[in-house]
Amino acid sequence: MKILNYLNVSELINEIKKNNLSTNIIFISSLMLPFSFFLGPATMEPLIFLICISYLHIIISKKEKIPFNTIIIFFLSFYIFLVFSSLLSNSILVSLKSSLLSIRFFVLTFAIIYISKKSNLFLKFFFISVFLCVSLMFISGLVQFFFDKNYYIVKLLTNTLPAKKTVVTGFFLEEKKLGSYLARFSPLVIGLYFFISGEKMKKKINNSILYFSPLFLMSFFTGERVAMLYFLITLFCLFVLAIKDNKKNIYKLSLILSIPFLLFFFEINEFNLKVKDSYNQIVDEKKINYFSNQHEAFALTSIKLFKENPIIGVGPNNYRRECSTIKLNYIENNCSTHPHNIFFQLLAETGILGIFYYLIINLFIFHKIIKFLFAKKDSELELFLLLPIFYYVNPFFPSGNFFNNWYTAIGLISLPFYIYLTNKKYSAK
Repeated sequence: MKILNYLNVSELINEIKKNNLSTNIIFISSLMLPFSFFLGPATMEPLIFLICISYLHIIISKKEKIPFNTIIIFFLSFYIFLVFSSLLSNSILVSLKSSLLSIRFFVLTFAIIYISKKSNLFLKFFFISVFLCVSLMFISGLVQFFFDKNYYIVKLLTNTLPAKKTVVTGFFLEEKKLGSYLARFSPLVIGLYFFISGEKMKKKINNSILYFSPLFLMSFFTGERVAMLYFLITLFCLFVLAIKDNKKNIYKLSLILSIPFLLFFFEINEFNLKVKDSYNQIVDEKKINYFSNQHEAFALTSIKLFKENPIIGVGPNNYRRECSTIKLNYIENNCSTHPHNIFFQLLAETGILGIFYYLIINLFIFHKIIKFLFAKKDSELELFLLLPIFYYVNPFFPSGNFFNNWYTAIGLISLPFYIYLTNKKYSAK
């Protein structure tokens, strides 16, 4: 990808000059948002607040029409249900803090859709922002892997973080989030590239494979099992698209697929030990676990909490407060801040009604995946914009907290682009 072809600073300056203050705040803050995910909540939350306040000001002062559609109405009804569930829970204030404040992510979605419509340049510059962000994170991981140092400026000055070579975290320092960050942002970069680039499809696919390959390799250096699985799903989608375009691409993709096998057999970065450890956690002497004994304990606890509160659950983000009431025979520690799986978390915290919404979301995504698999080669490309959302809500693999601010923001960052570009695509027909 020749990123410099898209970068025109004079265009950006002219765009800022012609917009009013509120529009510029949304424009600039949205471009900074991808960087805020590794700079921390102290950066991310103020940016989201600025975007939301500016958009609300535009709605009130200019009487801007809110772009309601089926997807938006669905998510808003889900939000109302979450607040209702919190109000009926045992820990109302704690639960409301998670459910009530999540409205900002819906406003954020509206705001980004608005600026995408308002400015013809926004998609291009957001693509540049995400591309540069992912590249920067990749380089930070690469430097750490080869030099066994973390070059984050604060730690460089204090010289207090001896990084382990087997765990690559990049700018995330002690937090193992680099793989997760790259896994969620890479399909967004690819999806936006397919829509904004004027190049031929063959070149788009080749550039996407070239861009994705080193990121795929980096996922194995991070040691994050779920991130590796997400990268494999994105690779599979690229694989399908590439084969539809040209069956000879199977040889290129076969080389990429050989990466994990080479890492395993040559024992690079102790990847073979990670695979064996993962296998031992899933398969022990007595039975097959759901990822590990600990994950299975969380799942069983969630099921028991659901049975006690089957309709609306124990309330959003209340697993941490209610899990101590559940006793399991074979393990003492069945408590955590969340059950480490979105399905089991929503089962326990939102009951049947919450799972109803959850299943609709997943069925919608699976429908789009199937449609993509059987579509002609240059259609249904918006699936790549749905993948980060799928990685946020997937029912199969261990996950973060559904109501965690960072996890929610990075999971839904592609939603406004999916809504805007699909609406634009179908309205043009």
